[in-house]
Amino acid sequence: MRAREFIVEGISSGPVLSNLLSVLDNLRNRYEVPPPVRVDSLVNMVRKLPGSEMFNIDTLLSAYETNSALKNLIKDVKDDSNGVKVIHLKPALDVIDPESEVVAEPEKPTKISSPEKTVDQMSQRALKRRS
Repeated sequence: MRAREFIVEGISSGPVLSNLLSVLDNLRNRYEVPPPVRVDSLVNMVRKLPGSEMFNIDTLLSAYETNSALKNLIKDVKDDSNGVKVIHLKPALDVIDPESEVVAEPEKPTKISSPEKTVDQMSQRALKRRS
């Protein structure tokens, strides 16, 4: 173990915070609407990265309360129906709800003439220019 792991109590800055933000951003960008992520799975993903070996659930929850960058990525932290704590991520792109979508008026169709008629009109104009 490294000495800095014992000295640094919070994850307000440093490699632990950057690793956590990186993992959350990768998860969020992987899906159009990110599924709920189990907190214990997230902790294990962050622990695998160098410099984050001492990361745990308590440091995650304290960082979520204090860090605005995490609040921009995480929508909610709560228990699911089985009592397992999960994180709901905000989507990377704003997803438009199809039911609330404003429907634009359809454009008026342009008149399409037959190709024969178009060629006939072009030839008549060319004959008029010659005379």
